[in-house]
Amino acid sequence: MKEQKIFELKRDVYRGPTTLGEMYDPEGCYYCYTLEDVVRAYGIKDKNRTAIPATEGDFTYKLAIRNSPKFGEVVVIYTREENGIYYLEYGGISFTQILFHGGNDEEDSSGCILGNKTRNVKNMTAQGSMKVDFKNKVKALIAEGFEPRLRVTNLPQAA
Repeated sequence: MKEQKIFELKRDVYRGPTTLGEMYDPEGCYYCYTLEDVVRAYGIKDKNRTAIPATEGDFTYKLAIRNSPKFGEVVVIYTREENGIYYLEYGGISFTQILFHGGNDEEDSSGCILGNKTRNVKNMTAQGSMKVDFKNKVKALIAEGFEPRLRVTNLPQAA
């Protein structure tokens, strides 16, 4: 079994249809800001308008590289793959093709995680895509023989 390298996504701002957070690399260093759709109660999903569920305990999501017709080579977040389709099944709901890519607001998310260099809490937006940087970091971990993973935590609302 490969050694896991776990990225940590810590959500900390929840307002309207948008959730903001911070991503940390496997060494625990700040990596980027994140923007997602709204976090909903266990088992509740509104298609293209729901953030993936937070993970519990030792459970983490898998990370892989795939080619997206819309975004090119990108990181996919999943629990199982079947015939080239990546499924994320957790928290009583199921998603398909959840990606890490750039974007500025929840309209760009559709359930995916948007990674960016900056965020504006007042306007609940983010700028400066980290898609390529994150893809390259995940690719490097895979090339070194590690299994990249993602843990998602819902923190209390930031002040």
